[in-house]
Amino acid sequence: MNTTHAGHAREFARDEDLTNCDALVAIGGDGTIHELVNGYLSRDDNVVGNTNGLPPLGFIPGGSGNSVMAQQGTWDVEEAAARIAQGQVMRMDIVEVTAGGETIASVNTICFGLTGVIGVVAEDLRCLGPVRYDAVAIWKIMTGIKEFTKLDIEGADGTVYRVEDSMTTVYVNSTQHFGKGKRCAPEAQSNDGLMDVYALKATATRGDLMASLLQLPTASHVNSPVILHWRARKCTITLPTPGVFNVDGEIVKHDGQVVMTCRQQRQPVFADPDSVAMIV
Repeated sequence: MNTTHAGHAREFARDEDLTNCDALVAIGGDGTIHELVNGYLSRDDNVVGNTNGLPPLGFIPGGSGNSVMAQQGTWDVEEAAARIAQGQVMRMDIVEVTAGGETIASVNTICFGLTGVIGVVAEDLRCLGPVRYDAVAIWKIMTGIKEFTKLDIEGADGTVYRVEDSMTTVYVNSTQHFGKGKRCAPEAQSNDGLMDVYALKATATRGDLMASLLQLPTASHVNSPVILHWRARKCTITLPTPGVFNVDGEIVKHDGQVVMTCRQQRQPVFADPDSVAMIV
């Protein structure tokens, strides 16, 4: 089946009778995976912890970024298909995102401020391919962006931190990548029940921001003194006014507050649990 409109993969995963199916496999990018997972999670027959009621999801990379497949260790179509054929299954974390009374699932990245704007604007420049993200990033860095932000973060040990400051960007990742070649969250894992929260303080100069952009391929940007990082079970972000943010490439409205909760090993997917290795 070929998808014909935005949200089609979500509708299929939500509504299709999968009684006699052993797998639901899609060729596409991170947006396709986002739609499939959200469709699955909204099914009436999807029960938390039920590994037998629905077939696992299988992914074959066909997008411009493929961050989820990078997390699973391959951008190669044949290798991805072979892994599915082998039938090995692991359970992947998802991040439950609640904003404006609505809840959706993230499988990759949630972005506010600079990184969120980059994703929103770049969506209209898909004709440029992956380079569109760099082009928009340079433009927005030169024009400047910042917002007073409050973060309430529950860490891995249950400790709650509150951070209030003027921020240029905040992003929350469950994979290590922003698309190909941008390793934005080098500690992120697939199934450990934690998400990686990064914040870039507004004290960063344009030079700091450009340096961070250039350092993304090697993840050395995380050593910058203007970048804050937490590994978290839950994060609530409070912003001064309602607006929009970016969830796995999808533009979502918020009313000034967004709650993000990591749900450990929520989604069964075809992958080798012993050989998942992040592409660097």
